[in-house]
Formats: sequence, C-alpha cells, structure tokens
Amino acid sequence: MSSYESAKPNSTLPPRCYHCKPPPFYCPKYGCPPPQQYPPSKYCCPSPCPPFICRPRPEPPPKPPTLYIVNCLPPPDPPAPKCIPPKLVPPPSCMLENPEIIGERGEEEANPLGLYEGERNEKGDRHGRGKALLPNGDMYVGQYCKGLRHARGLYVFKNGARYDGEWRQGVKYGQGTFWYPDGTRYEGEWKRDTKYGFGVYYYINGDVYEGSWKKNLRHGMGSYLYASTNTKFMGTWIKDRMQGPGQLIHPRHRFHGFWELNLPYGRGCFTFENACMQHGHYVHVKDPDYDETKEIIEEVAEPPSPEPTAIETEAETDVTGTEITKPEVKPAPFEPPRLKKGIIALWRARCITPYNPDLLPPEPVPLQEEKNNIQN
Repeated sequence: MSSYESAKPNSTLPPRCYHCKPPPFYCPKYGCPPPQQYPPSKYCCPSPCPPFICRPRPEPPPKPPTLYIVNCLPPPDPPAPKCIPPKLVPPPSCMLENPEIIGERGEEEANPLGLYEGERNEKGDRHGRGKALLPNGDMYVGQYCKGLRHARGLYVFKNGARYDGEWRQGVKYGQGTFWYPDGTRYEGEWKRDTKYGFGVYYYINGDVYEGSWKKNLRHGMGSYLYASTNTKFMGTWIKDRMQGPGQLIHPRHRFHGFWELNLPYGRGCFTFENACMQHGHYVHVKDPDYDETKEIIEEVAEPPSPEPTAIETEAETDVTGTEITKPEVKPAPFEPPRLKKGIIALWRARCITPYNPDLLPPEPVPLQEEKNNIQN
C-alpha cells in the first residue's frame, strides 16, 4: 500500500488536487486560492497539475430597457400609468378603466391603418366621408356620424350583394336600393334594416311587386305582376299573403272578389270588357293530384315552434287585496301564416247580368296602419 493511501483516512486537508480541474471552471465563492496553497507532497498528485486557471464568473444578462410611450399622460397621483406593450401593427395605447370603442357594429378597428380611410372628429370617431373595409370582407363607402353609418352610403357585401341608400345611426333607414346575389332587386323605403313602407321588388323570373312593406314582408295595398301570363293582382296583403278584397286583371277580363291565404274565396264576379258580368263564388276543395305523403314527411322534419316565454310580470290585486303577479307573454313574431296545402280554389258560377258597377264587390282599401303612416 502506498503512503498516500495509508494517510488518506486521517487527513484533514481538502480533497486531492481539487484545483486541478480542467479549465474552464469558476472561482470559489470567496476568491481564487493561490495555485501553490498545497505544495506537492505525498498527498498531491504524483503528476504535475495542469495550470491553475481562475475564470471570472459570467455576469447575468442585462434587463430589457424600460419602454416609455410618448403622449401617455400619467394620473396626477402615483402610481405611474400602466401602458400595454406595443403589438405588431397597432400603436401602443394607455389602458383605461372604460375604454371607448371607436367605430361601429362590425367595424372594430383591429388595424386602423388598413381598415378605415376618412374623416374623424376630435374624439377619434369616424365622422364625415370615409371608406371602411370590415373584418368580414364587406366594404362601406359613405358618410359617418359619431362612428356610425349615417346619411348616404354604399355597402358592398363579399357575396356580391350591395345596398346604396340612406342610413341612420348604423342601420338602413330611408330610401335605398338593394341588389341581391341572385339578381333580384328592391327599391323603396327602409326602416331599421328592414323593408318598411312603399317599395318595388323585381324578381328573377320577371315578376314585379309594387306596394307596401312591413318588416321585410308584403303588407298592405300592393300589386303583383305575373310576367309569364301578363296577369296582375291588385289588392290587400297581410303578412306576405293575399288576404281580403282584390282584383285579378287579365288581358281581356278581370275578377273582383276576396282572397284567403293567396287563394280566391267567397263571393265574386268576372267582368268582360265592361259588357257583362258573371256572378258566383269560389270554394276550396282538395286537390286530387296532391300527394299527402310529402306533407307528412315535411311535418315530421319541421321542428316545433318555440312556445312563448314570459319576459316581465305585472302586479295585480284580487278582491281580498292579495297581490298577484301575472306574467307578460312576448308578442307573436311578425311572420307569414302557413299556406293551405293540397287545397285548390274552384269557381261556381251563378248567373250572368249586364255590367253594373253597383254589383261589384267592395274595392280594396289601405290598412289602418297605412293610413296612420300617411298622416304622419
């Protein structure tokens, strides 16, 4: 056994040649020991140690510079305002408790440099003439007022449809023309983004409706021209259905009578070039060529209509003075009623008389709501 191995268990010196590690290595915590702190002896390496190299400990990486945002006004009292770091494209802006959204519905300015070009007011809202490219691909060119589409403007949809007309507080309101992707066109009055008032609709097959509208449905006095037969209906419409008194004008004769869900029904008469009249009435009968199995399949596939829900409650008192809460039901939606399927109108003549205007059925008249709109 060597002298080194016999002395190792009773040695209090540091481990054998601890400073002879291959470079690089870092200095001890309290500095570098001198290279000759432990002279070579029987406790040291029999071979000479490599040169003692004491390399400085690397410094930590520098902290990123603090970002100062120009024109970011701090509050009067500390702490300093917190500003969000700048993003890729938009300029940095200060975080507010209730930031005001500039723009309008569907026109949030995710990229103000590329989405909007035009005039603004002192608050930064779109105000005046401008052009906007919306995030969904639509485009608007026209007037703005306090961030909303207002007055005259052109709105182009990415599917090819477009609207050119008047706006009020961000919605279509007033006179305007709407071109649909299928080639149809509407020219007339608008109210809160819906056809409302007098307007003309040109269908793709050449038919034309001219008359009153309400919430995108034909409602009131109106005429419908069938281009294929050159026949025109003039009468009353209720929720997009022929309903009430009207006339069906053919090239050489016409029918005066009443309609129910787009079908003539009840008493009426035909007039032939003001020479004679044929009196009779229309009845509804089943169509022998109608396939009822299709109707059953459609009824099964159609989901049930949602039941009306209560939105508010009204307080009432009974005879004893106890307060009773009565739920208020939502009004029925303004939508067209269902048509009668498998039903046709059958004319049953009664007699023929010379033409007499006093024998004609009542003429169609404007609805009460139309009268109120005209007076207003």
